[in-house]
Amino acid sequence: MSAFSQKDIQLLFVGGNAAATTGAIDAMNDGEIGIFTPSGARVTETTAATVEKFIIVKKTPNGGVPLLSSVINKKDIKRLSRKEYVAATDQVVTVGYDGANGSIDAVNDNEYKLTISFREGLTSNHGGLYLKHGFYKSDINATQYEVGTNMLRSVSDNFSKEAEKLILAELLCNDAGAPTTGTISVVKGSKVVVATVPGEFAVGSLLRLGTATTDACYQVVSIVGNAITLDTPITVSTQVFAIGAAEFITPALAAVADFGIRLTAVPSAHVVGKLHGNLQPLLFDVTLGAFGITPNVLATPGTAGNGTQKQVQELEWFCQGNEGDFHRIGEPNLIAARTEASGNYDLIDMQIEEIYTGSITSGPIHKAYTLAIPETAPAYAVAGTADDITDVLEILKNGAVDGSLAVA
Repeated sequence: MSAFSQKDIQLLFVGGNAAATTGAIDAMNDGEIGIFTPSGARVTETTAATVEKFIIVKKTPNGGVPLLSSVINKKDIKRLSRKEYVAATDQVVTVGYDGANGSIDAVNDNEYKLTISFREGLTSNHGGLYLKHGFYKSDINATQYEVGTNMLRSVSDNFSKEAEKLILAELLCNDAGAPTTGTISVVKGSKVVVATVPGEFAVGSLLRLGTATTDACYQVVSIVGNAITLDTPITVSTQVFAIGAAEFITPALAAVADFGIRLTAVPSAHVVGKLHGNLQPLLFDVTLGAFGITPNVLATPGTAGNGTQKQVQELEWFCQGNEGDFHRIGEPNLIAARTEASGNYDLIDMQIEEIYTGSITSGPIHKAYTLAIPETAPAYAVAGTADDITDVLEILKNGAVDGSLAVA
């Protein structure tokens, strides 16, 4: 006879957008999460107060074997909490005009310098700090238009040599612009657009792809037939801007307008099992040299968010243990990651502490269970639904429905 004990485990249940059921485990819908007694009876809001032990069950797709937790004594629940989904944000910094306020200080015969310092995570190809620059020396009759367009080109050209895109650099202008009377066809990454009415543009004019002062502008450098060549590559997705959906700004109006440069972090492509920046957002600092009184504003902080698809997929990969990559050797990735998470999730975390005295493992045993509930809130978890798992868990832990896990 042999004894076996499992110590300090973590188990993840990735729920699906399934309808709620009320019967046995076999009757559950694919992706549904339910609370049952060890013998397989569903725990309801009525029975939860008297049940002493329970299991968590998730019905796997396509008739697969249900995912079961170990038996949980409700007296061993040390913590039960929910974290709502919070979207990740990409850092944005504006220099000069930001779409509503500010301007670039036009200084004659001046050597402008813009430095971008990346604050990288634990994994770095550049020793933890990476610097990129933009340079421009103004003439003796400097204008914001001159400084803004030339500095943008310098930054854009510098980043064009990177293996992967790090920063999206765009030009902003406060002039209201005039709507185009033709369509504008653009291809992301190209400098050439096709205008059905090219006569609205002139060399030195601006094309705004959009109708708001927060939309990016591009300087026209040449016109051949319907093909208009711009100073920097298109940053928006490939599309056709309908009549009036884009705008033009004449050289004369551009010469007296306010300008700014918007810098937006571009997150690395996510590959499950290969942490990029430890799942943290790309962060950077902008330092201005000889820019006069030009404002340098952190418009949007970069945040990792909570319950995002990539976070839950990484947790799936980690929890696979021996079935994933137990040694965590990273490269080469010998075992393909298997992930189910798709979309974003609210996370319900349960911390269990058991005291083992009669097995080869003694002392406190810690177990962690995470329920990933789709942000769209399936009925089996929505507060107010009969016997939803959030209310049942609240009764198991706190003796009553108290709303601490409520999913709207």
